[in-house]
Amino acid sequence: MLSFLTLAGTTTAAAQEFGTILEARRMAEDAAELILDVGFLKALPDLLDPNGPFRDRDLYVFVLDLHGNVAAHPNLPAIGSSALNSQDASGRFYIRDMLARVERGESGFWIEYQWPHPILGRMMNKVTWIVRAGNVVVGCGAYPEEAS
Repeated sequence: MLSFLTLAGTTTAAAQEFGTILEARRMAEDAAELILDVGFLKALPDLLDPNGPFRDRDLYVFVLDLHGNVAAHPNLPAIGSSALNSQDASGRFYIRDMLARVERGESGFWIEYQWPHPILGRMMNKVTWIVRAGNVVVGCGAYPEEAS
């Protein structure tokens, strides 16, 4: 069991300044629902809008195709590039792990990896909710260390 679950209900100044894992899950689910309702291309402007519904404090939605190519990611101007060989700070191929679970039919799951915090700029554990939306995979994650 991932240790971040104990922090889900924490309410501190950091939890208000930064997004929570429950907010990340809701954001990913909302983005997936939009993609399923209107299609990925019509959803793309909302997904990438820095002032839109899929960006809040340190939370943001990312979208990959089923081959690991970046379809939407506000912090990486690499749309169309492959993320399949991306490794976190520990050397884990977290995108491969994520897509393997999706390939096995999983949708709606947490994955944990190390990733640079978009505001603090340091490497931290990130917990990301992953959900499949048709031919894409949607994720949004939070940094539970912030709440401690």
